[in-house]
Amino acid sequence: MAEVTFKVICDTNIGDLVCLVGNIPELNSWNKLYPIFLSSENYSSECHLWQSDKLILPLDTSIEYKFFIKDGSNKIIWEQLPGNANHMLYFKTKQKATVLGIFGNVNRQISLSENEFVKEDMKEDVNSMDFKFSSVISFITKGK
Repeated sequence: MAEVTFKVICDTNIGDLVCLVGNIPELNSWNKLYPIFLSSENYSSECHLWQSDKLILPLDTSIEYKFFIKDGSNKIIWEQLPGNANHMLYFKTKQKATVLGIFGNVNRQISLSENEFVKEDMKEDVNSMDFKFSSVISFITKGK
């Protein structure tokens, strides 16, 4: 099994909740009535970061998932990805991982290792990101 924490940068309003569902039972099989709620514990005016608890996900399984916002009136606002795509994950070996992304942006999704460092082949992407996203990478890699 893979131990995974999901982190997403998402602008929200007071009363909004950021949620996660996916195609496997561990992500509640796309059931938006019983999503995984992300915590806003690390959300600030400088860093709009939401994160899940650690989740145990299966190995050798194609995992699809998507975030959505549940606003104060219980309206659901799905993450809009190109072609109505879903995010994809696949874990071949047992590991701990953090998955970091920006709400609505499939191309800026970054997986960080157990030690939460950016892999060598991702440095160019990280260096080209806007300040807010780079600040979150720095925040995560350097710790609180």
